[in-house]
Amino acid sequence: NKYVAAHPETGQQQVVISPSVSEENAVARGRGSMAVAEENILRFLLEKPASCERIRSKVPADLFADERRRHIYQLILDTYAHQGMYTPHDIQQKLTPEEAEEVARIMVLQDVPMDENVLMDYVKRFRLADLQKQYLAHSRLAAAYSRNGDTRLGEELAACKKINDEMKQWS
Repeated sequence: NKYVAAHPETGQQQVVISPSVSEENAVARGRGSMAVAEENILRFLLEKPASCERIRSKVPADLFADERRRHIYQLILDTYAHQGMYTPHDIQQKLTPEEAEEVARIMVLQDVPMDENVLMDYVKRFRLADLQKQYLAHSRLAAAYSRNGDTRLGEELAACKKINDEMKQWS
């Protein structure tokens, strides 16, 4: 900001992020397929606390793969449940230094424009990923039961069908 104030002509130029900054951000983010979704859901909840009730009903905390982001999300949910509303400052006070650093990094990201539709797309991706994981686990059990002639095969097939029906609803 000081540089732009001293050199107003540069304020009109597009900012280019160096590859090293992008690489550092990718390392901090992690390689998980849901990392970007996790970040954007947290950013949305910190920017728009009024949407917490709707989001918490659709995204359980255990869907967050990153432990720090899961804990931040759980803190947001707990604060909302306890107070009925929260501010980013309320959340910031409860974070460990590592979590505070993660929140600061997330809040300056501008990966995608955040609006309700984008967030709901992330919620959908979370739910589908979880359902696919459950389906895979149940289908493996069903295959094992089928090979062994186990009577629990019917239960696992029913669970697979139920999960498959739910996946169709979310897609």
